[in-house]
Amino acid sequence: MSKKIHQTILLIESDDETRPLLQANLQGWGYQVIATVDEKDAIAHTSHANGQIDLILINQVGFTIEDYINVGRRIQRSLNLLPTPVVILAEGFSEDLEGRTIQVGKDEYVMYMEVAEQLITLLRELLPR
Repeated sequence: MSKKIHQTILLIESDDETRPLLQANLQGWGYQVIATVDEKDAIAHTSHANGQIDLILINQVGFTIEDYINVGRRIQRSLNLLPTPVVILAEGFSEDLEGRTIQVGKDEYVMYMEVAEQLITLLRELLPR
């Protein structure tokens, strides 16, 4: 009997209404989720994870994409998660970016989401089972 392997996503979402919805979607797609509200909360809740975070997903709210890429990098370093993909869900972007995902670093991606299927497609690319 084989044990089913669940990959773990560290979710950083500051909005109390959006966080449980995003968490439920990710879990429905078969991922374990550690849902946190900010960088400090993420580090506190995952310091025991022992490198078992497979992807960091951050919803951009209020700060620049570059700020959030730096948050992802600090979390990677703090928790010894190099290399672990960091995906930023962009907000407030121009229409010409809608539906695009741009790799902005070795393991960093910015998603200008149009539909939810875009996120699951990227997750399956970055976290093959």
